[in-house]
Amino acid sequence: MKYKWKPHYNHLSKKTLKEIVKKGREGFGVVNIKYKYKISTKTIKKIYQDFNIDPFKAMYSKDWDTKFFMRENKKTAYWAGFLVADGYIGKSNRLEFTQKNKEVVEKYCEDLKIDKKKIIKRFNRYRSKGRIKSGEGYRVLVSAYKLNEDLLRWGIGFRKSYIFYKPIVSKKLLPHYLRGWFDGDGSISVFYHKRRSIKNVNKIPNFQFALTGTKDSVLWFKKKIIECGYNFKKGINVYKKKNTIAHTIRVTSSNVQYLLKFAEILKVDNNYHFKEKWSNYFQFKDFEKIGLKIIKKSISKLKYNKNKGITSEEIFNKAIKILKINNDKYPLTKRRVELSMVKIGLKSEVFNLNGKRLRRWFLK
Repeated sequence: MKYKWKPHYNHLSKKTLKEIVKKGREGFGVVNIKYKYKISTKTIKKIYQDFNIDPFKAMYSKDWDTKFFMRENKKTAYWAGFLVADGYIGKSNRLEFTQKNKEVVEKYCEDLKIDKKKIIKRFNRYRSKGRIKSGEGYRVLVSAYKLNEDLLRWGIGFRKSYIFYKPIVSKKLLPHYLRGWFDGDGSISVFYHKRRSIKNVNKIPNFQFALTGTKDSVLWFKKKIIECGYNFKKGINVYKKKNTIAHTIRVTSSNVQYLLKFAEILKVDNNYHFKEKWSNYFQFKDFEKIGLKIIKKSISKLKYNKNKGITSEEIFNKAIKILKINNDKYPLTKRRVELSMVKIGLKSEVFNLNGKRLRRWFLK
C-alpha cells in the first residue's frame, strides 16, 4: 500500500508514518503513540481514520469469548434476546449487561467465559410514576473488535430503546431468542376476581403474559410467536402505554392453556430460563390436572346408575364438598366441571326435569 502524506501529518517522515500505522493495527493505543512519537492526539486520530484503524482496539477486553455472538447456537440466541431487553452497546464496541438478579448475570458470565470478578454491584436511581426510586443491580462490561457488527444481526444496536433493528434469527433458534427477550422485558402475572353467580367462594385466577418495548419491536415479537405456533382464537393484543413511546403485547385469560402454549413455544421446560420470571407458570403448570383429579374423585364417591348416569349438578356439589373438607382453594365452576368431564372421556346427553334443562354423564 502506498503511503501518501496528508496535510494533517505531512511533517512526519514516511518511515514514522508506516510505524504508526503498523502499531495502530497491532492494537497500540492513541496515548502510547502520542508519547512515543511526540505528536498530537488529533494527528493520530486522523492517521487512524485515513488508514481505517480502530482507535479503541487497545481498549478491547480479551479475557472472554469474543467470538460468542458470531456463533449459531441456542445459548447465543438466548443471551442475544436477553440483551435486546437489558443490554447496551455503544459506538466504541463496548457491551454492557445490567440486571437486578445476580444469578442471571453470573450465568451470563459463565456462558460467555467472563470472569465473575468483573461483575460490578451498582445502585440505580430512576423515575417511576413521578417518583424518584432507587434499586440495586449488577453490571458486567466487555468489548471486542467489531462487536457492534456481530450484535447488529441479533437486533442489538446503538439506541435500541428508540430504534428497532430487525433481527436475523433462524427458525430453529427463534424460540430461544424469544425466551431470552421475554426474560428481560416480559412478565407473567396471576390475578383474581369473584363472580357472584358461582356458588364456590373461591376466586377465579386470570393468567396474563405480556412484553413491553417499542411499537415495532413488540409487533415483530408478536408476529414471530404466531409463526412459532401460537394459534389460539384469543389473539395477542397490543396497547400503547400512557405518556411514553412504549407499547405492550398482552394476553389475559382464565384458561391456563394460553400460558402453557406460550411456554411450550419458548421451550422453557428443558432449557435455561430466568426462574423468577417463570415462577407463576410453574406454580400453575398442573392447574387443569388438579381439576381432573378432583372430578375423578367426586365420581368415584357417587352412586352410579347405568341408565340414569350422573348429572353435572351432582358432580359439582360433591366436588365442592371435597374441596371444603380438604380446605383446597381450587376455583371450581360448573363449566370447569363439564370441561373436565369431556377430558376424562365421558359421554353426555341433555334432558329436562320439571322444566329444568340438565346434563347427565355416562361412563364409557
